[in-house]
Amino acid sequence: MPGVRRSSRASKAPEKLTFEAPKVLTVESEGQGTALSDISHIVDKVKGTVAREPVLKQIHSFMYGRVGSQKDVKNNILKFNGFSKAAIGEGAVDKLAQKIGKQSLANLKKIFDILCLDRSGASFGGAQPNKDQLVDRAANWLLKPTVSLTIRVGEWLGIT
Repeated sequence: MPGVRRSSRASKAPEKLTFEAPKVLTVESEGQGTALSDISHIVDKVKGTVAREPVLKQIHSFMYGRVGSQKDVKNNILKFNGFSKAAIGEGAVDKLAQKIGKQSLANLKKIFDILCLDRSGASFGGAQPNKDQLVDRAANWLLKPTVSLTIRVGEWLGIT
């Protein structure tokens, strides 16, 4: 037939669009220590801190290896109870200590204050602790949080 053009190309069939929602990372409580939500003075300090405070994001990244969303940071920190036995391997303390050691001394002191960790000279044998000693204490405490290295709010205020 004159004037009718036939193409040798076939039209492509449409592909079905599929979408998978990203999986939400859940906080697992498989640690060996005490959950921070069970330590009342830590709960008070974390809840009293503004959620967009960079120190909270740093603490969250030490605990979970990632920065959490602003709305979940406080809850995730309070769910933390240490690292699981599977997560603690050779060099785990050293890796965590390296991450914490990158912080300035002022930030490290803020982290100690929020987590209510004792950073007084008396707890380090009477001498003023250096940064390495503070980093080691924080790393070891994060592996297995306990109440023994935390100080009570009354002790901060001088009330015993």
